[in-house]
Amino acid sequence: MESGVETLQSGGDTDQSHKFFGGIYHPWRRFFARLIDMAILGDFIIPLLVFCLIFLSAHTAGTIAKALENPITLGFVVLGLLILIEPVLLSTWGNTPGKWLFGISLRTTDGDKLSFGEALRRSINVVIRGFAFGIPIVSLITLYLASRRLTKTGATSWDRTSQCVVTHKTWGTARTIVCALVVILFLLYYAADRAAP
Repeated sequence: MESGVETLQSGGDTDQSHKFFGGIYHPWRRFFARLIDMAILGDFIIPLLVFCLIFLSAHTAGTIAKALENPITLGFVVLGLLILIEPVLLSTWGNTPGKWLFGISLRTTDGDKLSFGEALRRSINVVIRGFAFGIPIVSLITLYLASRRLTKTGATSWDRTSQCVVTHKTWGTARTIVCALVVILFLLYYAADRAAP
């Protein structure tokens, strides 16, 4: 499917900010991988947790479900879960479902998986420096600035803080088609969800 791996993304010094789609640093690939991970948390993990809560307290589960109808509240909860779940995946598997799908892998400079502590620090930095705690408008600015930094320097601030190496598999036709379809379905699903009464 893939013919190889594109190398070091953290610590590069080639300015790719004027390249189409961010050049070799793949900011859009990383962005959509992150969105897929957050969609899994928001649309599968959180409803599953609320469902489990029904067995403990139907009233509490109902209250939580009602609160999660607010997209800002849901965003805060998703980012909180991201901090809890992503480090486990990164320290055991080396990536997340979204990163795996998009051919992204995280390793230490020695080629090992990140430790739980390193992955936890990275996830916290993503939430703070990348998503600005999910604060509307502000998060768009921080995401834009992170993308600019990535394409100019080869690394986000959270890559450098955790001293991790981000690699991208070279995409073959099959992965390109699958990832494009996943992104399209993702966008159609959320457009339909927003349009629903």
